[in-house]
Order: sequence, then C-alpha cells, then structure tokens
Amino acid sequence: MEQKKSKKADLERKRPLWFLIGLFLPALLFVALLELVTWSASRDVSDKDLDDFLEEMEHRPKNEREDMVAAMDAHQQPKATERVKVVDERKEMEKLKTITDMRIVGDDDDVQPTDKHDHKKDEPKAAAVDMGDNPLNFRIVEQLPEFPGGMSAYVKWLTKNLKYPLAAQKQKIEGRVVVSFVINRDGSLTDIKVSKSANPILDREALRVAKMMPKWKPGLNNNKPCRTLFAVPIDFKL
Repeated sequence: MEQKKSKKADLERKRPLWFLIGLFLPALLFVALLELVTWSASRDVSDKDLDDFLEEMEHRPKNEREDMVAAMDAHQQPKATERVKVVDERKEMEKLKTITDMRIVGDDDDVQPTDKHDHKKDEPKAAAVDMGDNPLNFRIVEQLPEFPGGMSAYVKWLTKNLKYPLAAQKQKIEGRVVVSFVINRDGSLTDIKVSKSANPILDREALRVAKMMPKWKPGLNNNKPCRTLFAVPIDFKL
C-alpha cells in the first residue's frame, strides 16, 4: 500500500528556511533605508550650508567681498613674486649708492655731477668759464677760488656783516639763500645774483652782503687764472 506525504509535514520541514528568510529581508530593508536617510540628510546639510554662505556673501558690503577675494588670491600667488620684489629693491638701493654728489654752479638747471672722492662735501661749489669766456659754458676748475684767508675767514666775515632783517624776525622767516657770482681773473666779483631764493626779504640781505665781499683768489685751470662761476649758501636761522 502506497504511503502519501501530507502537506502539513512538508510545511513543517521548510519552517526553519522561511524563518531565516523572514529575519533576513527586514534586516536588509532596514540597512538600505538607513543608508538612504543618512545620504539624504548629509546632502541636505551641505546644500543648506552652501545656500546660507552664498546668501551671507550677497548681504555683505561690496568692499568686504572684494577684500575676501583679494585675500584668497594673495594666498594663491607664488612666493617667487616676493623674491623678485626683494631683488628689485636691492638693485634700486645699489643704484642710489652709485649716484655721485651734485654741485651747485648757479641756477638750479646748471647742476653738474662730480666724483664724491675728488672733493670734500664742505668745499665751495665752482665751475670755470670756457676759454672763450662764454658765461653759458662751464667746466670744473682744477683749483677752486678762495676767499682771502680761507673759508674760516669767510665765515667770520659773513657773521660780522650779515644782518638778520627785522621784518623777517617778526614774521619768523627762516631759510637758505644761494648767491652765485663770477670771480674774474683778477679776483673781482661780477654777475652777483640769487640762484636759489628763500624769501624776498632774505634774498635782499644776502645780495647786499655778497656785493660787499672783497676780491677773491681766482681759480686756476691749466695752472692759469680763469673766470669762475661760484656759489655760496647763506643761512638765515632764528
């Protein structure tokens, strides 16, 4: 007699399998749902932060926005630019060191450079008129003209004869007047004028004193006396 299997017995044998499937599917769905929620939340937060930042930038004053952009650009620039600037500054300093002293020869436009090692800074400034005695053409003389007794005697003479104008004292006017003149071969002075003005009151006194000066020892060029353009500063200080 053939024995038949009942459906109830088959279901009993498959119960552990269905139990495992029942546990696995909810767990899988839970993990998938958790990942979806996490990704969505992080995306929402990042988008929200970006929107807030852009909105804040729009409400900032224009100058602050430009400063922020400029600061960002500055950090992106290579440091090589800074090194180039330092090198350029050093070159400029070297150029300044090679510039020689300037010597006054009359008007401000008639300034000629000289070697700073050839003359002391305190020496008077002079230029010789050319062989044709053309007052417009000058060259540095070999030997400078000299006040009788030297420059110390000149300072004493100037201190004795220079009078500080009362009008300038009342107005507290100070300054330096540069007077230029031509020293002839015989030491006499001509073409006395103000080459650099400080104030009309001071200029007049400087001219008055300059016209009182005695004959100078003339300058020499090629061991011969020559006409020389000379300039002296006269300081007025209270």
